[in-house]
Amino acid sequence: MTLFASSALAQVEHNFIVGPNNTTCDSLKTEKVPDLIGLVRSTKFRIVEELKVSRYKVPRHVWFYSCDGKTGYLIVRETEASEVLFEGVGKEDWNTLLNSKDPITYYENLKAKYSQN
Repeated sequence: MTLFASSALAQVEHNFIVGPNNTTCDSLKTEKVPDLIGLVRSTKFRIVEELKVSRYKVPRHVWFYSCDGKTGYLIVRETEASEVLFEGVGKEDWNTLLNSKDPITYYENLKAKYSQN
């Protein structure tokens, strides 16, 4: 009689903070920048996500940029010639917009919330 011993290797998950790796967003300075949207787009972020909403309504296209995965910048194309930027947008708000059945109405709520900042 032969007995086989088997061992399972378990992968251990650790909680640790990942520093900036292949990003330049950790040193992003937004004070007194004339083209803040251009600066955000030219910076390397850990998270860059986008949502195409509508060709004819506001918003048309939305991008989320985050360095830490918790907050970030929201760039919104409202018309063909107009884009706006919101700073300090929470990842939870972005995820809600991304998964919303009515992103146009939810965007109006986000716009009101982050325009006050």
